[in-house]
Amino acid sequence: MSEERRIEYTTVISRNIEPIYRQGVVSWCVYVPREDDVHYYQELPVGDVVYRPHPVLRLYAEKGFLFLPERPEEYGNTMKLADEIYDFLYRHVDYEDTYRRLDVWYAFFTWVYDQFPIVPYRRALGDWGRGKSRWAKTLGSICYRAFIQGAATSAAPVFRLSDAIRGTQIIDENYFSLNHLA
Repeated sequence: MSEERRIEYTTVISRNIEPIYRQGVVSWCVYVPREDDVHYYQELPVGDVVYRPHPVLRLYAEKGFLFLPERPEEYGNTMKLADEIYDFLYRHVDYEDTYRRLDVWYAFFTWVYDQFPIVPYRRALGDWGRGKSRWAKTLGSICYRAFIQGAATSAAPVFRLSDAIRGTQIIDENYFSLNHLA
């Protein structure tokens, strides 16, 4: 007699388990502290539940509207990583150095945002063609589970996706409609 398990689609299981996206597939990356190693799973059985990545993760990742890592990577120490993030932002976006330095630490913050009762947001203001979208996508590509939404979207999808993805929202005025995702 086979044991029946309930299937649950989710984006959050625990702090040691994160969704990744590689080769067109969203799967779980599980850090196992006692082995100091990671394992990858398409679905993760825990007790009587089998966890699968939420379908919205695959849909948004495939379309380029969700930034998920391919794998965990050693980075040395925090200051070395901060320097690499700064250099990355410097190479890809031209803006004031004060804000670039702030964005380095903002990117770090997004990876631990759930530890705080209130979270800040970053906003770019400027005329058309000044690089706001480029800045948002570049910064978003290194933030925790960043996903792009159009500014013309209604409140319902903003809250629904925020709850489903639980990451960094990028609301861009250039993405007036994401209807082509359907």
